Amino acid sequence: MSAIEREDFLSFVTSKASTTIYTVPTADIQSITQEASKHKFHAKTVFDDDAEEGFLVIGQDETAVKKVANILPNQRELCRREQALKIKEKELEEQKADVAKGGSALRVAAGGAVVGAVGTWAGLAFA
Repeated sequence: MSAIEREDFLSFVTSKASTTIYTVPTADIQSITQEASKHKFHAKTVFDDDAEEGFLVIGQDETAVKKVANILPNQRELCRREQALKIKEKELEEQKADVAKGGSALRVAAGGAVVGAVGTWAGLAFA
């Protein structure tokens, strides 16, 4: 795919989207948000105070911009929990391998309980 075809595709998607999310340096978020207002765009930011980058949600439909900006923190937290669950699952697999080699079955059972608890907690948090 050529650069022109990619640019045309992105222009097409942008014309259909009610909002767009950009990842921008947190140092620039305030100035970009102000500039967006000058161009009659609604903009909301989502970032952690200690982060180097944050999300800028921009669009012409204020309701859609607010909706997306409100969803983003929950999605980030869900991704963090999913990552933690994957790490715990990997640890459990390693413990199972240890048992297969003659390790402690109690460690495997405890690891399974932790993975189950993390999975339940993540599921209930977004139910």
